[in-house]
Amino acid sequence: MRRPVRLMLAALAILLLAACTITSERSLTSGDEAATPLPDAFTLFPYQQSANGYIPEAISPMQFVREGSDYVGTDIQESSEPLRVRFVRLNDDLFLLAAMVSDSPAVTYGFARYNDGVLSIALSPDASTALALRRLRHRMMPKERLPLAGVTVAPGTDAITVRSRAALNDLGRLYAAGRLPLAPPAVGYVSLDSSAPPPSRLVPSAGDWIEVQ
Repeated sequence: MRRPVRLMLAALAILLLAACTITSERSLTSGDEAATPLPDAFTLFPYQQSANGYIPEAISPMQFVREGSDYVGTDIQESSEPLRVRFVRLNDDLFLLAAMVSDSPAVTYGFARYNDGVLSIALSPDASTALALRRLRHRMMPKERLPLAGVTVAPGTDAITVRSRAALNDLGRLYAAGRLPLAPPAVGYVSLDSSAPPPSRLVPSAGDWIEVQ
């Protein structure tokens, strides 16, 4: 598993430590297009999925600060290196997230929503994702299929590699339209006070939103 992937999983407390992801070998976004929806400095408390929503994960929270157009996380388990996260707005409610570490050109992508302190990020393809992409390629007209030529799905793991910005844009468009299923999101709570306990439970809300109970 590539290091940005492992760090993202640790930072967002995903239970599936061998989860598939969406990656590129180099960055396909730039700081010029980035949005800054989160506070300039915050503590991220990771949550894990439970039978009745999401509960705090038993790992240390991470500190993030904004540096220019990116957010940089420190005190991340399993790594002495900071994690740099960038948000690119896709629509009023949805962001493309790009995560990277300084010593690797590889980038991990996800689709993020943020509201009322709750950050949720869908970043793990699964068998339903691969099936949806196969069906879309079969049904699309040849011209519509061109961007997806830059998307490769690994046999057996369903991990996605993106080779062009056009392909990444197309994945974002499909996800925003509800046509690209992904595994349940990683969830965290953004707090301005690292000493205050986070909410005891987060619960699914309307659509793909998650909120404080």
